[in-house]
Amino acid sequence: MTDHDIDVTPGTIWEDLKEFNAEYFEGQMQMEQNLEKKYFKLRFEDQESSNLEVKVTFHDLNEAVEDEDAPQRLRMRLIRKRGNLSRWYEIFKDMQETVFEDTLLAPRLH
Repeated sequence: MTDHDIDVTPGTIWEDLKEFNAEYFEGQMQMEQNLEKKYFKLRFEDQESSNLEVKVTFHDLNEAVEDEDAPQRLRMRLIRKRGNLSRWYEIFKDMQETVFEDTLLAPRLH
C-alpha cells in the first residue's frame, strides 16, 4: 500500500495515468474508473507483471482544516490487489519520476 497526499482532483490523476500509459508504458495498462465509488483500477498484463492489479482510492482530508481558502487536499491510496509486488514498485517509481513528479505531496500528520 502506498499513500500520498495530493492537492489536485482525481480527474487530474486520471489524466496523468492516461499520459503515463500512452507515453511511458506503451498502452499496456488497462484502466477502469468507478466515479460513484471514487476509485480507479489499473491492470498490467505483461509477462513481468504477473497480471498485476492496483486499486487507487481517494479520501478527503479537509475536514480538519480550519482555513477555508486552503486548497482541497486528498489522500490517494494505491493498493496492490494482486501480481508481482516488486514490479509494481518499479512501475510506481517510473510514475513518480514522470507524470507524478510535481503532484505527490508528503502525507500530512494529524
